[in-house]
Amino acid sequence: RLRACVLACAIALPCAASAQSVSYGVPSPALAELEKQTARAMRLYRAGETEASVQAFEAASAIAERDFGASDLKFVQSLNNLALIYDVSGRLGRAEKIYRQAIRIVESKTSAQPVQLANLRNNLAAVVLQQCRIGDAQALYKQALELSEKSLGPNHVDTRMTRANVTRLDHYLGSTAPANVATDDTANVGQMLQRCIS
Repeated sequence: RLRACVLACAIALPCAASAQSVSYGVPSPALAELEKQTARAMRLYRAGETEASVQAFEAASAIAERDFGASDLKFVQSLNNLALIYDVSGRLGRAEKIYRQAIRIVESKTSAQPVQLANLRNNLAAVVLQQCRIGDAQALYKQALELSEKSLGPNHVDTRMTRANVTRLDHYLGSTAPANVATDDTANVGQMLQRCIS
């Protein structure tokens, strides 16, 4: 279920997503501060302290922007983490806005990072799907799949997971009866679709 561009933490999030710790070898004082704040936020989430975790991820994002700038990929990773915690805490509008901001930053780079873009689009698709915007989610999942196939290959675990999401949505949108979504479907996409049609 969890995907990571840097390191996955053991957070059980409700969509195919990952929180990203920020680890870049021997840290500068600024990187050390960012890593410490991110680790603290993850610990708070694991301990069930969601609101405190939200505040800690917000602080990590502010540190990343202050010390590395609003166009740096370390800031993008902190935005991904912040969007994830907003998603988990039910703040879907905020999560969507943050994911879109992160995507714009990565796309503005001369050499855009396809794996990171795939991850961000996949995470954004899950947030959009939770809002029952099924067609929009399908388009985002397909974009994520294309990026993942090109950058990671067709058999990578992330590519296979994204392909499964696309397949479920294609099946649902191509069917005439919503009953095609099994109520006992344990996949996240299936569960979200079931909520949308209930």
